[in-house]
Amino acid sequence: MANIIAKNEWSSLVRAKAGDVCEICGRTGKLDAHHIFRKQSNYMKTLLSNGIALCFNCHRNGIHSPDWKDQRIMSDKIQAYKGEEEMERLNRLKHNPPKLTLDELKEIRKDYAQMLNEY
Repeated sequence: MANIIAKNEWSSLVRAKAGDVCEICGRTGKLDAHHIFRKQSNYMKTLLSNGIALCFNCHRNGIHSPDWKDQRIMSDKIQAYKGEEEMERLNRLKHNPPKLTLDELKEIRKDYAQMLNEY
């Protein structure tokens, strides 16, 4: 069931919604789609608002840096970009995600395919 929505579909939509621009520093070029909160449930894995488009530098040298200070700085930037209210909403969903049925996942995949065609 978890593989009904391919990671590349989610990633493509996160990047497309950002206009192929890093949502933190504004760089263009190759972007990564990063899950803001861990993808511990199908819901958080597929939730577009749980994603942010990041350039290589912001992703690898910021949020995934071996230096926890760099991670904290980037985490604060993501929180500032998304806004406190949205981060609180995502955090609540992380702790109590709705359970998705196979049919619901298939519907999300269908919606994502349609959205990808629009970008």
